[in-house]
Amino acid sequence: YLTFGQRNALAAFQQLILLLTEGQLSVPDREKHVKAIVGHYSEEKGAEFNEQVRNYLREHTKLMVVDYDVKIDLRHFESADRNYGDIDVLAYDRESCVLYNIECKDTVMAKNIYQIYLEIRKYIGFNDDEKKNALIWKHYRRHEWLSEHKQEMANYLKVGKVKDVKSIVITSTVLPVTYLKGNESPLPIVSYRDIVVEEGNMEVLCKTNPIWR
Repeated sequence: YLTFGQRNALAAFQQLILLLTEGQLSVPDREKHVKAIVGHYSEEKGAEFNEQVRNYLREHTKLMVVDYDVKIDLRHFESADRNYGDIDVLAYDRESCVLYNIECKDTVMAKNIYQIYLEIRKYIGFNDDEKKNALIWKHYRRHEWLSEHKQEMANYLKVGKVKDVKSIVITSTVLPVTYLKGNESPLPIVSYRDIVVEEGNMEVLCKTNPIWR
């Protein structure tokens, strides 16, 4: 037999609400309505983190920061051959003419070995098949498109030119995958803490991965 007191029931309820509002509640695919609610909270928190990064860059750097997510698809860019997803934070350095493609992830730190395994699988993948759907490689494909269409991005931003494109993934928490598999990532992965430490110096932050040095 299992016995639950009022405190146990209250603690369980509070944990359930926390997981729901943090967008971390695990829900079976058949529960579409509940998954939609979890997705709503997850998108809401993601949008808040995007804005947090934008505000920090505006206040602590000289970068020109776009006020909204930028969609890279055929509807918004004629040369887009597919939907490459949204650029969470798009910034431009007027002095160096470098375009920064910043992907923001409102994350929850892995707390055990299995969660670390799932994190690596989600972000980087363990084999070629998993890499096709891994988040980092998805963002890297967008980076490649931006690198091949620098003048189109310059026209979009109404600036003279874009000499180079640098892409980076910024997480709200420090992820173990950064240290365990960071050298296998095609893009640098840094935390919001790193941004604060470097005072928003994107040039330095983009060199955290050997591929960008």
